[in-house]
Amino acid sequence: MSSKRVYKQGEDAHAFSLEEFLKQHGADGRPAAGAGTLGGQAMHGGGYAEGYEAGFRQGLQTVLTNEQARIAAFDSELRALVQRVEQALELWFQKGEDGLARLAREVAKKVITSEIEARPELITPIVREALGYAKEATSVRIRVNPFDLPTLEEKRNELLAACAGIQGIEIVGDDALSRGSTMIETDGGVIDATVETKLDHIFREEAA
Repeated sequence: MSSKRVYKQGEDAHAFSLEEFLKQHGADGRPAAGAGTLGGQAMHGGGYAEGYEAGFRQGLQTVLTNEQARIAAFDSELRALVQRVEQALELWFQKGEDGLARLAREVAKKVITSEIEARPELITPIVREALGYAKEATSVRIRVNPFDLPTLEEKRNELLAACAGIQGIEIVGDDALSRGSTMIETDGGVIDATVETKLDHIFREEAA
């Protein structure tokens, strides 16, 4: 009984396979209309999926490449901006230092001017010191602020005695000179003993 059951199952399987074959191929063994549609759809579906995946990967790669390019451009612009800011700050500090130096000179000049106005006799040692650089001169012209002129006129003989080689002194007023400043004209040149020149010299030494 066991062998007959096996044989019947095999016979049914054989009959089923033949029936399916006839449905799909017909009696002449050719594929029937519509046969293989599922297989074709399956193949077509597989090709579509592969194409979609390839397109997706290509699109994703394009997006990533574009984003990387934009990031690189932004990084370059950011670095350039930081550099411009640093240059601007450096220039600002430099101008600030220059401005402070000019302010300090102006303050010092005002202090000196105020001191000369309060003590006009201070112009005498200033001129005497400047005359020390006119050793080869025999005559000089001393230019000072008109307000300092009367004080020097009173000290003319004192100035001549301090400079043995000088035989003649002319003292004139000059509105272009600040209080405490003097310009001494000699045969060999001009001695600049103005307050502004002295302050410039002092600040250059401080900066060195």
